[in-house]
Amino acid sequence: MIANQAFVNMMISQQGPSEYRYGNYIYDVVDADLLNFDGAATLANLLADPVTDNSLQAQVLQTGLLARSFNVDGANDTDFVNNFFAAKLEEVIIDPGPGGGVLPEPGTLAVLGFGLLSIGLMRRRPRARL
Repeated sequence: MIANQAFVNMMISQQGPSEYRYGNYIYDVVDADLLNFDGAATLANLLADPVTDNSLQAQVLQTGLLARSFNVDGANDTDFVNNFFAAKLEEVIIDPGPGGGVLPEPGTLAVLGFGLLSIGLMRRRPRARL
């Protein structure tokens, strides 16, 4: 994940063994609606606890990438689901990742280019008189 500069979002079901390996959602610093995630403050929380200081979330955050954890028990809550998707959209808009945003497919660009070329050629051709 780190080598590919990927965003990491983890749904964690419980505290315990998963904390050592992945992190703990209680340390995420974020608004109640899951927006405005603070990676630096979350990393500080994770590093302060010997249980989570070497977790995947801490390792990813140390590289400057984004790693968030969520309580999977919230997945059945409508507000959680709405806020989760709003938070994911916010992440993509604020930081679309390496290389910027998503580029259109080459076929789409070819069709657009052909259409513009056709319009240009039609404008240059003399019109027939009636």
